[in-house]
Amino acid sequence: MMKKKKGRIINIASVVGLTGNAGQTNYAAAKAGVIGFTKTVAREYAIRNINVSTSFDS
Repeated sequence: MMKKKKGRIINIASVVGLTGNAGQTNYAAAKAGVIGFTKTVAREYAIRNINVSTSFDS
């Protein structure tokens, strides 16, 4: 992607990573981590024209 100077990365997360859910502490924490990671990588690679986003399951 860096050689081509464009690309797209899509990570899969869950709304539970944003809202939380009783009894799913581990799952919610993991998905929140994916969301935070995606936001950080998106900012780092934006200058290289690489789009990084999160798709949320329902």
